[in-house]
Amino acid sequence: MIGVGLTPLGWLGLIAKDASKAANAISPLDNELGVVGEEIRERLIAARNDAAIVEILDALLTERKPTAIRHHDAVIRVQQALMAGKVDQVADLAEAVDMEQRTLHRLCSTVFGFSPVRLLRRQRFLRTLAKVRDVLDQPIGKLIDSQYYDQAHFNRDFKAFMGMTPMAYFSSPRELIRRAAEGRNALLGAPVQGLHKP
Repeated sequence: MIGVGLTPLGWLGLIAKDASKAANAISPLDNELGVVGEEIRERLIAARNDAAIVEILDALLTERKPTAIRHHDAVIRVQQALMAGKVDQVADLAEAVDMEQRTLHRLCSTVFGFSPVRLLRRQRFLRTLAKVRDVLDQPIGKLIDSQYYDQAHFNRDFKAFMGMTPMAYFSSPRELIRRAAEGRNALLGAPVQGLHKP
């Protein structure tokens, strides 16, 4: 199994399919990239190290001819508004990006894979998770995003997104997760995928 992280613009330019059909799903590589999965699989297995695997995947993506991005500016406006973290209601997001709510919903579902409500909720959670993930000596209540009403509100989101309570998560062995996050941060410059700048 491999994972490839694409920004919304990357998805729109390289895949150009409805992202809501692929969100939170596992599918054969050929379904999304239109490549012969078995051929790529054999090349990945034969790769001598991680650098060679990255090279194969980079070539696979750079060989694709990007499609014209029809909603380029709108996608950037939505992504910047989500990253800014200044709005927590769909109506406010629609106003911030100068778009009707129905249009915003269609754009978010098609390009980001989720409804605007889900995206706002996810960004709020990711902002808080990025703050608290390595701070174990302070109460979470002091670190949660200001858009949460209280810690119970955050706890509900935590369980919905992580499948466990914050206490269970922070009590679990996290060294592997920490090392992966540090490696990812060193490579990509952002601790959490949903917090990448457009």
